[in-house]
Amino acid sequence: MIIFGYDLDVDLEKYEDKFELIRQYQKFVYILIVVIVVIYSYLSFITPKFDQIKESKETLKRYQQVLDKKKAELKEKEHIERVLNELVVQLKQREENFFSEEMYKDFVLDKLHSIAEENKVNIESLDIGKETLKDRNIFSVPIGLKFECEYAALMNFIKSIEMYPQIVEASSISITRRSLNPVRLLVSINLQAYMIKNDKAN
Repeated sequence: MIIFGYDLDVDLEKYEDKFELIRQYQKFVYILIVVIVVIYSYLSFITPKFDQIKESKETLKRYQQVLDKKKAELKEKEHIERVLNELVVQLKQREENFFSEEMYKDFVLDKLHSIAEENKVNIESLDIGKETLKDRNIFSVPIGLKFECEYAALMNFIKSIEMYPQIVEASSISITRRSLNPVRLLVSINLQAYMIKNDKAN
């Protein structure tokens, strides 16, 4: 089409080419804007979040280390308490092996005579020696006995002494035959009784 001497078809084609170029340029600009917005969003929001997450992980790690330390300390404390409790039990059991002062008096004045009677041993004399310190508050006390009995009665008497709940040891023994028919023995025996005295200052 020709108007006023201009070929409009040719001019329209030129303008369409220019418009197409402008549209392509606009698309490029839009894409560039989108990319810029994405990068800005990443730098403004995502990166700080990563830093916060990293810091949170470091804080959590520190708390975990503190918690592990506390757990180790608690476990060690429980172990120490368990060991102490075991030692207390062992000490209590050890103390029960020794005479208390009251138990020792009862043993000398009553129990020892009862054991002798049960085993048909006739005690003629009983001598209490001077107590000797053995270890801290543990003392040994010598007890000298003289009695007459038969051989079987002597063995049973010694066995009963050895099986007594508290520690009593036969430190020495002397045997003399008093009669032959029946066989009667004159026995002199020294016992050691072990007594524990609690410190009254405690």
